[in-house]
Amino acid sequence: MQDRKQFELIGVVELSRIGRSLGFIHKTGEELSKLGIQLVLTNSNTRLDHATLEGRALIGGLALASDIEWCLIQERNQRGRQAIKR
Repeated sequence: MQDRKQFELIGVVELSRIGRSLGFIHKTGEELSKLGIQLVLTNSNTRLDHATLEGRALIGGLALASDIEWCLIQERNQRGRQAIKR
């Protein structure tokens, strides 16, 4: 049976739509790259190429921002729950 490529690219508005953890985003980017599938940020038409140093650096920076955003959301939710309990 011959493998066939079903997708050429995956478009997301923000990298955080792929995942919130650094490891998961990097692993997903690497797997997509191995499959020959491009990851594109649709708002800026930026292609994130995991195969290049620049691409991995950009993915890393955006993944870090997503991780920080997730931590801030969790902290805000926790403060809200504590305020409701009081």
